Amino acid sequence: MKSYSIEKTDDIEYKYIIMSTSHFNPFDERKEIEQILMQNNYKGKILFDLLLKNGLAYNRYIEVFFDGKHFDISSIQPIELVESSIKTFSSQFYKKHSYMLEGSILPKPQQFLIKKGIVI
Repeated sequence: MKSYSIEKTDDIEYKYIIMSTSHFNPFDERKEIEQILMQNNYKGKILFDLLLKNGLAYNRYIEVFFDGKHFDISSIQPIELVESSIKTFSSQFYKKHSYMLEGSILPKPQQFLIKKGIVI
């Protein structure tokens, strides 16, 4: 199973969000992700939602610039203040795929909230 899902958004700043689908870091599969983004002729900021790996820590969301071929490693930075629309997007994804929560580092109460559709 892949450790990520590439989700297209309507967000102006982040056209794609890479959602973690397990406790493994999806950035470890960046070569594969780069190929997919390159096929979509994308260039711009990418947001990684590492909820299942990092939980609700300051580094849940990681931003990185994609130059059309590769991620610019020097641009990686955690984003602590994320728009509510992004949090809602993420919450909807994880509610829809709640089975993914089982193997994550999230405590049961947080898993419960996500399964109920509460934005965290």
